[in-house]
Amino acid sequence: MLRGMTLAEKQAEWTGRYALIPDAQERLSTIIARRSRLEPLREGERVDANLVPGCVSRVWLAGGVAEGRLRLRVDAEAALVRGLAGFVAEFFDGEPAAEVRGFSFTLLEDLRLTRQLSPTRAQGMQSVVRRIQALAGA
Repeated sequence: MLRGMTLAEKQAEWTGRYALIPDAQERLSTIIARRSRLEPLREGERVDANLVPGCVSRVWLAGGVAEGRLRLRVDAEAALVRGLAGFVAEFFDGEPAAEVRGFSFTLLEDLRLTRQLSPTRAQGMQSVVRRIQALAGA
């Protein structure tokens, strides 16, 4: 991401980038297969306190705000969820916490990825976003 880009501009840029893959299932597979650039969870961070509530598959999300910017680490038991949660967390990682807190994240819907997920998985990704926004407010 280029510095100075707002989250809305970044969301539009990422939507344009991934929308180039015409098939939604292929788009989802590409996102899940990509390797996240996030720092992995640290020793001792796979604890109940870091579990994201509302996810069927266990998702651990850790991080906080440093110098006004959100820093995130994430992992999950299921590969699909790990890929999606990593994608969402990577979108927000390094962004100004103040902007993250109230941002309307629609990237998964814009890419028509939520249609490829079960309702419980889609709700789980909403829970990941809410947890990220809560970390940005801490």
